[in-house]
Amino acid sequence: MTPTNGRRSRIGGRLINLATFTGGSMTVNEAARALDVSRMTIEKWADNADLTMVIYPGGLRRITTASVRALLRKSSRTVS
Repeated sequence: MTPTNGRRSRIGGRLINLATFTGGSMTVNEAARALDVSRMTIEKWADNADLTMVIYPGGLRRITTASVRALLRKSSRTVS
C-alpha cells in the first residue's frame, strides 16, 4: 500500500496505511503498535475514553479504528 498521508504503521508484521485501513476494529496489540505505545497505555486511554474499546462476550477486546484515527488527528502524530 502507498501511504497517502504519512500515517502508517506495522500491524501484524505488515505495513498498513491507517487512512485506508478498512477494518472497523483492531486488537489492543494492533492499536498499540499503530500508535507506538504499550498495551497498558491503550487500555488506560480506553478507560479514559480517549479510545473506544468494545468488549465482546467471552472477553475479546477490540479498539475501533475510527477512534485510533481520531486520536492520531488530535495529537497530529505520524506513526512510522
